[in-house]
Amino acid sequence: MPVRVAIADHHALVREGIALLVQRDAGLSVVGQAGDADGIPAMLARSGCDVLLLDLYMDGNTAVDIASLARQVKVIVLTESEQPSDAAAAIRAGARGFISKRYAADTMIQAIHAVACGGTWLTPDLRT
Repeated sequence: MPVRVAIADHHALVREGIALLVQRDAGLSVVGQAGDADGIPAMLARSGCDVLLLDLYMDGNTAVDIASLARQVKVIVLTESEQPSDAAAAIRAGARGFISKRYAADTMIQAIHAVACGGTWLTPDLRT
């Protein structure tokens, strides 16, 4: 059974592009998308996803409540931020992964598989 992935990002083009990239992997399936923070809970309830790809800053740069989401699903933060402090805060809040959007799709796919199997993932520049 493929890993069920949901995507939450406030940019429709980014969300749709990520969905296309994720679906190229036969072991993954996109089961939901949300364009704002308020839509995430309903999407999670409908989708039954295993992993949530979450933009850190949605809805006017308001940080999303990772701790609450991490109690429901394995969260990977997928963000423009490359700040180690953002990564540390996300992991402390319960995220299982943190990926800067500057990395290639293969990095994101590796992270999804690692997190779905119970691991954690940080981009190489944040592993220290």
